[in-house]
Amino acid sequence: MRYLFLPFSFVYRFLMAIRNQMYDRGLLKVHRVGVPVVSVGNLTMGGTGKTPIICELIGWARDAGLRPAVIS
Repeated sequence: MRYLFLPFSFVYRFLMAIRNQMYDRGLLKVHRVGVPVVSVGNLTMGGTGKTPIICELIGWARDAGLRPAVIS
């Protein structure tokens, strides 16, 4: 099955390289939100331990006196 999707991975890699170059050259704008942001996750769905990590990060942030928010 993985060989079936191999061509798509090359297309994805190529498109991401173009996108990154556009950001590097200022053709795409970076949006700043004014607060620290932590992104947890990737394209893998389920079973990779994202939820426990989020719970730990929220606990740490609250203990540090911060007011964390989770956007899913």
